[in-house]
Amino acid sequence: QQIMDKSTEERVLDPAFKKIYNKEVNRLKPVVFIGPYEHHSRLQK
Repeated sequence: QQIMDKSTEERVLDPAFKKIYNKEVNRLKPVVFIGPYEHHSRLQK
C-alpha cells in the first residue's frame, strides 16, 4: 500500500517538477552558455 502511494505521489509530482526544472534551465541557459562564450571571444580579440 505504501509503495503504491509513493509511486502515485511521484507520478503527480514528476511532471510539475520537470516543468519547473525546464523553466529554470531555459532561464539560466543564456548565463551558463552565452556568458562563458562571450568572455572567451573577448579574450581572443
